[in-house]
Amino acid sequence: MKQLGFVLVLIGFVGCSPTSKPLPKLYPVSGKVVFKDSGKPVPGGIIRLTHTDPDLTSVAAVTDQGTFNFNSSVNTLSEAGVPEGEYAFELTPPIAQDQQMMKIKVSGASKIKVQPKENDITIQVENTKK
Repeated sequence: MKQLGFVLVLIGFVGCSPTSKPLPKLYPVSGKVVFKDSGKPVPGGIIRLTHTDPDLTSVAAVTDQGTFNFNSSVNTLSEAGVPEGEYAFELTPPIAQDQQMMKIKVSGASKIKVQPKENDITIQVENTKK
């Protein structure tokens, strides 16, 4: 009888466990962040996409060479790529050599369009510290 009770409790825990939402179909999104005037890479930073689904996040770390690759995640699932669609994005600038956040702004529209294929994106920024 104790075993039956244990099994019922175990089944109850399994039944109460949160269900993990699956990731939608993802497409590769990579690219570079460059200064508009010189074409030189922006060394570092973080790019975040705005989704209508609050459980979904898509983030890319910008390397010292200005390149990035997006990953998307839902709960504990994470994979390379982004779902098809058009997204507003936020670029958090890197820290400059003087330990201050680099002062840059995105040149043009702050939107990324992801198509059902490999997506290569260039984001141009302007240095606002003159």
